[in-house]
Amino acid sequence: MDLLLERAGALSPYIMDRKHTNASVNRAGDFISSKNDKWLPLFTSNLEEWERQFDEAFEIMSEWRSIHAVPLKSVSVLLSSEATTIDGTPIVVERLKRYKSIRSKLQRFPVTNLTTIQDIAGCRAVVRDISHAYELRDRIIQRLRSQPD
Repeated sequence: MDLLLERAGALSPYIMDRKHTNASVNRAGDFISSKNDKWLPLFTSNLEEWERQFDEAFEIMSEWRSIHAVPLKSVSVLLSSEATTIDGTPIVVERLKRYKSIRSKLQRFPVTNLTTIQDIAGCRAVVRDISHAYELRDRIIQRLRSQPD
């Protein structure tokens, strides 16, 4: 994983411009997840304002989630290409964490912020046997090491 983080710069052309700071993304996550029940007084006193704030927070969370789609696709294509070379017919899947799952994770882990959720996007390859899995790992590492800095 450290190697992936080191080489994240190789994906920089694919990363979308962000409209929101980490602080505003985390505030949106707090609001969506009802962290600390800060929204409750607003909900009971001014439903219209609560709905406006919820819509804004949901839009920020949606943008945060969506900026992971292009880098995820790039990694998934690489994984699929290498897995197919090794295995012939691997199963390669990718996913962005669903909104409900994001909210649930933020509620279950109160010290977690939206910007620190590490599994907001992911992909995996299922290959025929463990030797193919190790070979796939080694090929991915080799490809990442051969990337220019």
